[in-house]
Amino acid sequence: MEGPLNSRTAASNGVKGADQGVRSCNPALQACDSFRVLGPAGGTTTCAIGAAGGPGGKGGDGRWYSYGTESSASVEYRGLPLVATAATAVGGVNTSAINFSNGLPGTAGARGAEGKDGANGVWSLTASGFVRGNGTAGVAGQPGQGGGGAAGTRGYYYSGGTRAPPSDGYYATCTGGSGCAGQPGAPATGGGASIGALVVSSSVTFDTVRIESSAGGRAGLGNLGQAGTTGGTGGTGTFTDGHDSTGAGGDGGAGGSGGASGHGAPGPSIALAWSKTKPTSTKVDLAPGAGGAGQPELSRVVGGTVGTKLLPAVVGESKAEHEITP
Repeated sequence: MEGPLNSRTAASNGVKGADQGVRSCNPALQACDSFRVLGPAGGTTTCAIGAAGGPGGKGGDGRWYSYGTESSASVEYRGLPLVATAATAVGGVNTSAINFSNGLPGTAGARGAEGKDGANGVWSLTASGFVRGNGTAGVAGQPGQGGGGAAGTRGYYYSGGTRAPPSDGYYATCTGGSGCAGQPGAPATGGGASIGALVVSSSVTFDTVRIESSAGGRAGLGNLGQAGTTGGTGGTGTFTDGHDSTGAGGDGGAGGSGGASGHGAPGPSIALAWSKTKPTSTKVDLAPGAGGAGQPELSRVVGGTVGTKLLPAVVGESKAEHEITP
């Protein structure tokens, strides 16, 4: 039996982060006793199956300003998180701890780990009978890491051509949520065997006889698992006033691909099989049939550190004799 190519529901992509905002404050027109613009929350991800990807980090806040006095250094203007976590990459900082000009971009999220591959099936023959070689299932990948938020930046107003704080408050861009993990497909089943004569723990003599077996059963087709989805794109951070600018939010990391699930083993064709004592044969013609039809090598470029994922080919066996071992 063949395993389906995509046996589970596809997951969703991460959500794009929001862009930076601007809040105006013109001392010639209004009181600017205090104002600030807060950074937006990061994007999130909802997955159809499995754990959600890491959320994007919050964008840094625009610098606080009280009329006549600029605020001192504060971690509030940095993108979040301040320290990277397993779920979210570290946020951006500012080029200056004093005036907070040029908020730097957040760090892009890492790709989720690839799911462990299953294996192709291997048939076996015991004194109790034949056991099909069914493939084993792969394991789901891991969701990606959310990107870090970009740092906030200060703003300015112009009076008579002189640049002075503040005119506008700017905050940084937030990030995209990470991608969902790819899911493994169902493994395939192995083909049945054809055995001309099976001798178990007995003393047997064959004389002037032809022992034939038919073709073995076809192997089921495995699959390479489902690819993880892409992470959300961070906010673009396109603002610039010619002096200061916000950075872009970090993109969310893609989810890792699901592990490959194995082909089934082709069923063998064996003319004579025995355990313990090999039959005595005189003028015996052993004529096995063809081994079961196999399945080809499967490959796909999956990215990350894996590069190319491979599921090896399987080939059927045709044997005149086979000894059953414990």
